[in-house]
Amino acid sequence: MKNILLPACTVLILGLSAFTFHYTTQAKIGNDYVLAFSSEDVTGVFTKMKGDIVWDANNLANSKFNLAVEVSSINTGNGLKNKHAKADNWFDAKKYPKIEFITSKIEAKEEAFVAQGILTMHGISKEMSIPFKYEKTASGGNIKSTFDVDRTEFKIGEKEAKVSKIMHLDVLIPIVQ
Repeated sequence: MKNILLPACTVLILGLSAFTFHYTTQAKIGNDYVLAFSSEDVTGVFTKMKGDIVWDANNLANSKFNLAVEVSSINTGNGLKNKHAKADNWFDAKKYPKIEFITSKIEAKEEAFVAQGILTMHGISKEMSIPFKYEKTASGGNIKSTFDVDRTEFKIGEKEAKVSKIMHLDVLIPIVQ
């Protein structure tokens, strides 16, 4: 009996320790995400996003985001504005079909987090620090962020256009583990 009990206990302990110490989880992006933008002049959403999220609030060194938004999915609620936004002198959706954000580091800050990485829009890549909160849910969790982007830093639209330079973004990404 001792000969069977010792190997069985060893397997059980190793199995439990593997479960206990394996924190990082590859997560799927839930279908009910929100990528809303607003300014004094225009509001809307992007309706198509995909990417990879590896998330663990207890192991931020192994957490990362690699997200891509399809520019052609822009929806302002006005067909003419949508067409204009996708055109050459604004987003140029044919030449630059994606907006991407890839993290280089995620850090805890007070009661929230900051994702540092590269935001690429309109062929221009810039380092960004994007604040976000994570709230646990029954199916995984939600990543919520609110931040501003200066469209002229990415050469989107004319600098002297009568449209706001600062675009406010509200992001909600449900992650399912």
